[in-house]
Amino acid sequence: MWTLASGRVKIVYPPISEEAIRESAVLEPMSRKDDNLNLVTACRLVKGKGIDIVLRALKILAARGIPFRYVIGGEGPERSFLEALVDELGLGGRVHFQGSVVGEAKWRLLRNGDVFVLPSRLDSTIPWQEGFGIAFVEAAAFGVPAVGSRSGGIPDAVVDGETGILVPEESPVDLADALTLIYREPEKRNEMGRAGRERARMQFCPTAIAARFEEISRAVRQ
Repeated sequence: MWTLASGRVKIVYPPISEEAIRESAVLEPMSRKDDNLNLVTACRLVKGKGIDIVLRALKILAARGIPFRYVIGGEGPERSFLEALVDELGLGGRVHFQGSVVGEAKWRLLRNGDVFVLPSRLDSTIPWQEGFGIAFVEAAAFGVPAVGSRSGGIPDAVVDGETGILVPEESPVDLADALTLIYREPEKRNEMGRAGRERARMQFCPTAIAARFEEISRAVRQ
């Protein structure tokens, strides 16, 4: 086990890609003809990502009369379970599995979202927890605020109350409350989107991360 003093440890986060920076310069979504809250997720469909928690939260939103559409980008071993859960919860027609999303498909997914949602959990069946969560920052670059859990490194990617909302793990009710707030307060949603976009493009672009590396390297050499 390392015994370095905390003051000697420096963290440099990974950058978002130049492609994400370039594509997010165009923010115009597709024309919308409804009042839906458009939720998006892009991830591998595994238990640890907590997509089942999102679906249970959406059941609560439906009971509150909040219109929504949820598009899930990604593939993985949980897909069959999640599709069955959609049917069980009566969410058919509102939840769409888009399959693997890369390149333009991924940017299009983010560009058309109102909120990026990913309430990851600690998965006791595998030695895994959510890392930094670059997907949250990619969404932020497109002006899309996030709702995530406080698991792993997500709090480093989402500034609670500023670029999104953090909720406890394993809580569909707290997640539903956060999504309800985002739906009912569009100005707050837009404000978080603007703050997230500025943070993503200024602090997590490759140039900014390279400058951070150089700053640390100079400090070490002195």
